[in-house]
Amino acid sequence: MLSYTFKNGSVVTGTIDQITTIASVLGEKVEGLKETPVGYYSSASKGLVRIDEMNDIHIKNAINKIAYQFYHDLGKEDIEVRDYLFKFTQLAEIPKLIELFEELHNRI
Repeated sequence: MLSYTFKNGSVVTGTIDQITTIASVLGEKVEGLKETPVGYYSSASKGLVRIDEMNDIHIKNAINKIAYQFYHDLGKEDIEVRDYLFKFTQLAEIPKLIELFEELHNRI
């Protein structure tokens, strides 16, 4: 169970599906979670959304955003060449990226 505080101060405890349903009724986005639950993506434009309900373009943009941020951050690190080359390949192991990629692949 998850506990979430809405903008009006109401605190709701329930599943992520219950909380997002209540948020949509209130016209709010679920934001500020420490970790995005499995099956969900924290969208800058729509708040917390179910990955299986995202349209193809939104998923592709999310994948691109994660990849861009990963490589942008990697470029700022002052590390040895060996470590850089190892980290460069780690993008494919980001759990949220895997979820998004698998959802898009399942639509083929």
